[in-house]
Amino acid sequence: MIAAKTVAGFPEIRGQFKSEHSIEKGGTEKYYLALVHGHAKLPTEHLSLSHKHWNHGPEENPKADPRGRIEITTVWGSRGKAVCYDKGGNETEDAKAAGTAPLWALTLYEPIAWFKNKNTGEDFTLLQLQIITGRRHQIRFHCAEIGHVLAGDTKYDDKCWNDRTWCPRVFLHSYCTKFREPFTERWFEATSPLPQDLGEILENNFMLVGVKKPWTGPRLLSRRQHPGFGEMMNQYDPKKPLLFSKDPPKAVIESAMAAIAAKRGTVVSSAKKKRRIMVPPQFKDRQPVTPPLPQQQQRQQQQQQQPAPAPAFQQTTRPAAAAPAPAPAAHGWKRMESRSQPGIFYYFNNLTGANEAEPPAPWELKTSRSNANIVYYWNTQTGETSPGKPEV
Repeated sequence: MIAAKTVAGFPEIRGQFKSEHSIEKGGTEKYYLALVHGHAKLPTEHLSLSHKHWNHGPEENPKADPRGRIEITTVWGSRGKAVCYDKGGNETEDAKAAGTAPLWALTLYEPIAWFKNKNTGEDFTLLQLQIITGRRHQIRFHCAEIGHVLAGDTKYDDKCWNDRTWCPRVFLHSYCTKFREPFTERWFEATSPLPQDLGEILENNFMLVGVKKPWTGPRLLSRRQHPGFGEMMNQYDPKKPLLFSKDPPKAVIESAMAAIAAKRGTVVSSAKKKRRIMVPPQFKDRQPVTPPLPQQQQRQQQQQQQPAPAPAFQQTTRPAAAAPAPAPAAHGWKRMESRSQPGIFYYFNNLTGANEAEPPAPWELKTSRSNANIVYYWNTQTGETSPGKPEV
């Protein structure tokens, strides 16, 4: 979870997560892990079912390893799932009739590991995906459109009901998020290791067939150690942080501070300076004058400054004896007799409404030393005894 700590930072960080911002320089990056049906490979050719709204092919000008690009416009369907806006059929007319607006959606993906189900022999692929936009069900919808539905995703393919015997939920995990601190241009990278339940699903039901070659960068992090998958993932070290930060170059910081200053109309510096009072030019020649105190404060101040009068002679008299201390307040307890069972007594507190079977302190229930079958009540303060429940 990413939360803004200031009012000024909230719209800035919110703007980073807008759909179009991620394709800009310095935009937020959101990465996911998903297990999908089939042996997924990177596309080598472009497939376009609609020039503007349905396209699938290789990523253009990749910054690092090549990735697949899914650009399919989506609308939210009446059955509680995302559907195509235009796939070359009558989808557009149906969306217009329903009054739903099209939402451009872009997903980049890379197959990183291939598995085979131990029981069925079916092929599965672990994808690392980056969503540029953030549409509802975007990853689930896009993967289903290119023929690789997510494991356990019964909403987008009925055959996934068979997955629920070994995958009780959709195999999708938000793995890493990279974002920028709005005012200092400092980058943060937060990683969430693969949860234990998803790791155990892979370990208990699949055999690793292969991983991408060459494997660039660090291995994936998982919550638990999975010895059979050491080529692709390692258990994270609890002593090491999962949130990393990187300071930008000094020139970038100064540029960011200057932009803040221009927006606020003030001079902003990264170094702390002593606060000084800004006096308007028309009041520079005037001397500061202490405002008069209220009349009541003036009288109190005058009384404090006047010397105390000398005490008059008084005849010494013997002080009167102190009045006896008032009796302690009643504790509220009273012995009561049961209406349904005469001769049975209990104690009722008229202050709290509590009921007790035994009398309150200082009364205690004692056993006779000479005869263990005889009990009595003893007052620890007065020494009084009572064979039955006493009045209090």
